[in-house]
Amino acid sequence: MVKTSTFLAAAVFAACALPDSASGHQELTHRVLSTDQRKLFVQNTRRALEECSQSSTSRKLQERVVARRTEAIANLRQQRRQRRLDATTVLATDH
Repeated sequence: MVKTSTFLAAAVFAACALPDSASGHQELTHRVLSTDQRKLFVQNTRRALEECSQSSTSRKLQERVVARRTEAIANLRQQRRQRRLDATTVLATDH
């Protein structure tokens, strides 16, 4: 009986301690912008993006992206062609 009551007391104590451990993991607080600050941020970001997209550096970057993607597609198509077996190879295979 003594062991049961000791176990019960320990279980109650542990159950009371569990909710307190969760409070150590509080969510990070986010900075809330006012409406005016948000509008100013959007205007500045939009203007900066428009200036950036019209620059020669941006155009060169886009050209490199297109070239890289074209090369990747060509490589994938070449690999696919190499994996295909022709009729003589298929007929010559003996299982």
